[in-house]
Formats: sequence, structure tokens, C-alpha cells
Amino acid sequence: MEEIVYKYKKEYETSTKQFEEELLLTEHFKKEENIFTDKILQTSDFSTKTDGQVLKTLIKIQSLLKLKDHTDTSFICALTRLESSEFKNKKELKRLAKLENNLDKSLAEMQDNLNLLKRTVSDCKGTKFEQESRMEEFEKNIEVLEQKKIEYREKLEFFENMLEDGELNKNRIANLQELELQLNNLNSLVNIREEKLKSFFDLKPDFNLSKIKFEEKVREFNSLVEKKDILIQNLSYR
Repeated sequence: MEEIVYKYKKEYETSTKQFEEELLLTEHFKKEENIFTDKILQTSDFSTKTDGQVLKTLIKIQSLLKLKDHTDTSFICALTRLESSEFKNKKELKRLAKLENNLDKSLAEMQDNLNLLKRTVSDCKGTKFEQESRMEEFEKNIEVLEQKKIEYREKLEFFENMLEDGELNKNRIANLQELELQLNNLNSLVNIREEKLKSFFDLKPDFNLSKIKFEEKVREFNSLVEKKDILIQNLSYR
């Protein structure tokens, strides 16, 4: 964006310089014209000296205007073109001055937008670091729940097998009650994790996968709790 503005400003400066040079040239021609006219009006007869000065002036103007000859018609046409060019150049200078002002405003606005973008990028980097830290915490929680799930599934399967074989006694029932207590503690842990999960629902989509994994582990744990309840219920009928 800044390169585009810089390009237009360079074009403006080049055009302005060119028009200013043309204006200076026009003013120079007018000055020469006035000198030439004054010299003619200052004398009623063309002396040799006056003729020589007039001729030099005519030759100089002819050279500057790149005329083929120094007839009246050639000079009048050249001056007419110069006046027309002067008018156009002055008009173009006004347009370019307005363009320069607009470009300065656009450049200032783009600089403000660039500064805002830099601040936004900086804020996003900080937010990304915070989200990555929270994602790591989610992944650790999932690993803990996965390990607990494996441990309690093995214990439940062990007691279910003993229940089917009719080998449960009071000590084993006590062990089962201890398991129930541990499951309740784990349930409390899951509730805490769920509360934390709810507080992160407003995070970026990067966390959707972690959230889904966590909820899946919670469902698996709840399934284990249901199995435990069924097992306890079966014990009550023995």
C-alpha cells in the first residue's frame, strides 16, 4: 500500500516539475516579447542599432520557440500556443495540488490502519500463546481421565467376574465399597473438569477437537459409573 502511494507521489512530483518548467518557459517568452515590443515602441524609426537589437531578440525568440522563420504569423501562432499551454498548465497544477493533498490524507489513513493491524497481530500472538497453554491443560486432563478409566474398568471387570462366580464375601464387598468411594471422588474430579471446560467454550475453533475428546472421556466415565451402580444393585440382592 505504501509503495502505491509512493509511486503516485513520485509521478505527481515529476509532472509538477515538468509543468513548472513549462510555466517558467512561457514567462520567459512573454518577457522577451515585452522587451521586443518596448524596443519597437521606443523609436519611431528603425535605426541600425535598434534594428540590430530587434533582430537579435527575434532570433533568440525564434530559437527558443523552435520556429522555422521569424515572420509575424509564426510568432503570433507560437505566442497563442504558449498562452493556451500556460492556461492548461496552471489548471493541471491546481489539480495536482489537490491530488497531493488527497494522497497525503490517504497515506496518513493507511499509516493508522497499518499501526492498528500491527497492534492486532501483537494481540493475536498473545491470545494464541494463552490458548495453546489451555489446550495443553485439556490434553493433560484427557490423559488423566483415560488412565483412571482403564484402572476402574479393570477393577469393575474383576468384581463382575467374582459376582458371576458367587465368590464375593464381606471383605470383597468392602473393597467394592472402597471402589465406589474412589469412583465418587473421580466423579467430583470430572465435575471440576467440566466446569473448567464450560469456561473455555468461548475460545477459538482450535479447541473444538480437545473439547470433543474431553466430552468423550466424560461419557466413558459415566458409563463406568452406571456399571458400578448395576454391580452394587446386584450385590444388594445376594
